[in-house]
Amino acid sequence: MYGGMNLAYTPNIWLMNDLERRIVQAAKQFSGYTLLLRPTRRHVFVRNYRLNMQLPEFFKPCFGVLAKQNDPDKKPCMVIETEYIPQALHDLYNQHGILWVRISQDNNEYVLQCSHGGTTMGIREQTGSLFKLLAAPLSWHERNVSFAQGSFVHSHSERVLRESIQVLSPSYRIEVHHQVPVSWVLGYKPDLSPEERRLLGHEIDAVITQSFEADPDCAVILPVKLDIYDSHREDGEVAEKDQAVRNLCSRYQVPLLTISPGGSGGFEFDCPVLGLPKGYAENQEPNEWAAALSPFLGRAIQWANRGF
Repeated sequence: MYGGMNLAYTPNIWLMNDLERRIVQAAKQFSGYTLLLRPTRRHVFVRNYRLNMQLPEFFKPCFGVLAKQNDPDKKPCMVIETEYIPQALHDLYNQHGILWVRISQDNNEYVLQCSHGGTTMGIREQTGSLFKLLAAPLSWHERNVSFAQGSFVHSHSERVLRESIQVLSPSYRIEVHHQVPVSWVLGYKPDLSPEERRLLGHEIDAVITQSFEADPDCAVILPVKLDIYDSHREDGEVAEKDQAVRNLCSRYQVPLLTISPGGSGGFEFDCPVLGLPKGYAENQEPNEWAAALSPFLGRAIQWANRGF
């Protein structure tokens, strides 16, 4: 370490090519919407949806979802895919009326494909601005042709966390994403044990990145795990998995911040990797959480070798 920075640590990055950065640039032009990156697909569907087939991609992340900024539950208005998805997932989206698009690049053209409610749309764009590609299918949601079903913010505590990060956003130029699998927090690790590989699909409640304008790579800055419910202490299986995820992140020096119940009804903030004293918030007010979160966030940005 040097000056609070870990020169040996390389954070995982989420935007790895020109196409992905163009999609983010276009999505940010929609007033009243926010783009959540790398969320697990299962939350696109209604809460606790039970899959009746073998479909591993259901439990993996899409590229992103557009949600309303003023929606406290962050229901996905439109799903954005950039990779090939199997026909079974394609059919599942269509059977449940999920508004989704796939964007790809074909030589010097950008191509959008979309099917919803028996209508198929294909658009090709040569100028490099993808706003029109996204605007066309999103209009179906805005005209109430399609309806959001799932959600990515699942509790009052997650909303408080999101609001606390928004309080800090002007100072740190940060954004927050929800229900991201551990695999996208860690990045590719070739030396995982079978037990560790089984943890990769476990979801992290929130992952803080810097804004696209501050970091066009969208590197992982600070994943946040909310271990505040009784099950995290009273259910042995849950507690064991929580500890295994913390150990895995610690092994690779990923700064995983854990929020858990503290004394006198408050909340304790802890991230051993960053070497800071534990933080404390007396209640679930966003400003209280922002104050407790701020030291960890500042150190995490340095830890990831990024600047403010």
